[in-house]
Amino acid sequence: MRRLIIVALTLVVSASFFTASAAGKDKKKKKAKTEQAAELQPVQLVTTSDTLSYINGMAMSTQLDRYLKQQYGLTFDECKDVFLKGFDDAVGDTSNTAMKAYAAGIMIAVMTRENTFDRLKGQYGPGLRSDYLLRGLRDALTSDSTHFNMAQAREIQTAAATRRTQEIRKASEDFIARNGSNPNVVTTESGLQYKVIKQGTGAIPQSSDMVEVRYEGRLVDGTVFDSTANHGKESDTFRVDRLIKGWTEALTMMPVGSKWEIYIPYQLGYGVRPSGKIPGYSALIFTLELLDIKK
Repeated sequence: MRRLIIVALTLVVSASFFTASAAGKDKKKKKAKTEQAAELQPVQLVTTSDTLSYINGMAMSTQLDRYLKQQYGLTFDECKDVFLKGFDDAVGDTSNTAMKAYAAGIMIAVMTRENTFDRLKGQYGPGLRSDYLLRGLRDALTSDSTHFNMAQAREIQTAAATRRTQEIRKASEDFIARNGSNPNVVTTESGLQYKVIKQGTGAIPQSSDMVEVRYEGRLVDGTVFDSTANHGKESDTFRVDRLIKGWTEALTMMPVGSKWEIYIPYQLGYGVRPSGKIPGYSALIFTLELLDIKK
């Protein structure tokens, strides 16, 4: 992934040269213009708004390293020169259509490979290939129907999605039924299941409370789709009544200091529709630790 993002940033840097070619301008003139644009002009902070604009930009910089780390597995120091060149090119020519289109093409490819692909694997199975996904997208954009026309593709897609949905629903319902027979698992009236790993002795949250938790979420096949660790934090904070039903019910039974494993039927989770990496009809398994209540 790191290599992909560095390549993408490098391509953004070259966008100014692409733009020059597309516009039919002389390369030497364009190079001189680019180098001149790279020389930052002095900032004159005359009004209060000037100052506020500037310091808000400064404040945004404190989040950049964390964002790059979370989203791309990069640190600012290792991509600083390429990042700043791409940043300066985009800032210096915000009205250029070719620049916007070129940057959009890079970002769509990156997002498809890194985000959309993971979501589709959940819906259609782990055998999906990102290279063929991107090729199918490109061929459709260029009206290449060598393999399928759009009507044929949609028919196959619909049939595959239906088949996969049925498989996921059966696996989820079978898991919940089987898991409920475990003597260490408690099943509530709603169908929520939980197993106590550690029972705390603190207060029990009300539905209107904010709680500090640590968690990991998995599908019944063991796939981890979310966790506190993935957020780069020691804990996460949520309001109890703004969560999926299974979480709300579990948290309003857990004393602070508890660590439970909770098993959530799809009716108490995200329901029949996909949500991010979670396919529709998915039963969910969470290891959930209640650390504190924030009144």
